[in-house]
Amino acid sequence: MVLPAKHYERDFGWNDAWVLARVCRRWRNVALNSPQLWSRIVLWVPGPNLKTERLLGLQRTLKIFLDRARCAPLCIRFQGSHILDVLDQLLPLASQWKEIELFELRDPFLSTLVKAGVQFTSLETLEIVSWAELLEGTDGTSTVDLRQSMPSLKHFVWDVQDWRTLRKLLLPWSQLRTCSIQCLRSIDFLWILSLLSADTHISFVDANDAFYRHGASNSDELTTSNIASLSICSGTFGAPVLQQLVAPRLQKLVVSHRNNGKAESHWNHTISFLNDGGFHLKHLRLQSSLGPTMKTEHLLEIIKSPRGHDLMRLDLYYISDPLHFLRTLANKDEWVPNLRTLALVGVAEVDVVNILAERNPIVRILDFPEWEWDFPEKIVENGLDVVILHRPYFPK
Repeated sequence: MVLPAKHYERDFGWNDAWVLARVCRRWRNVALNSPQLWSRIVLWVPGPNLKTERLLGLQRTLKIFLDRARCAPLCIRFQGSHILDVLDQLLPLASQWKEIELFELRDPFLSTLVKAGVQFTSLETLEIVSWAELLEGTDGTSTVDLRQSMPSLKHFVWDVQDWRTLRKLLLPWSQLRTCSIQCLRSIDFLWILSLLSADTHISFVDANDAFYRHGASNSDELTTSNIASLSICSGTFGAPVLQQLVAPRLQKLVVSHRNNGKAESHWNHTISFLNDGGFHLKHLRLQSSLGPTMKTEHLLEIIKSPRGHDLMRLDLYYISDPLHFLRTLANKDEWVPNLRTLALVGVAEVDVVNILAERNPIVRILDFPEWEWDFPEKIVENGLDVVILHRPYFPK
């Protein structure tokens, strides 16, 4: 008996496979015959003072996981300050690596991967979260070229304090489908955009004013012709970028606000961008992590803007008065003619049905994780697909 494939979509903990293998004889059989259960590996090596017996125990455990994972794609989290001690066991299986996360490492890990000369032919996701050096010779002119060794890379997450390291990391940028740059400081905004293809969804998170002190000036016009999907999440960085950004091919925009003190100017910059820069915008998501800072008048200005009338999907997270907005939106003079999908949080199904009755709404209630709104859309020709999202108390 094998665990059904649908259960692999759950976020299994590192020891779930061990637990299943010890419940009873039947479940042990299920666990041992389900390679994907063993393919999620967390490697935590706390430091150079790790006793020999503990290191040997870690190596034995790793061998068990790798043997039971068989040929399944491997998702590996590297964490600790002496991770190179166990890397030799994993490099022979480099072709099975599908996702790797480098978390708080203290070794020049990426440089070591390049020197190993192996090909990570199946690697699709590379996530780097660190406060230390991941490359050798950061202060010099050396670079680490991963373009040939990671030919299938599609998703890249960068959350490293030293922005100079990113400049020295050569990746297959043009083939990425998602690119998230966090803790942005003096990275040249246009430099990153110029490396990506039109199909890439790029997000900048937790950026700050240092971008302007060391990078572009407030008077510069940020023009990009090759970006179709963009997320900006910050109070100090997001609004000025929208004020300056010219993106004629942009189709999806996610704006997240985290600074309650600048809410008014933030939404005004968003409205200004829709009036001037969002020429082909079809999907707009507005969210605030600090409570209902979006007012009905802000939203009405957005949908009344020249680009707002072209919107086909509108996602709204934290509106100060969602029912008032819906009642106003239901007015024929305010309606967005091409709108086919509307996602909301904090409203009741019966209210949506009553208020939008003339729009023939199809109402769905879905659970959603923290910042992901990737739900399947329905094609509604003569009506509106209304998705009411809420966070589940317990994961399914």
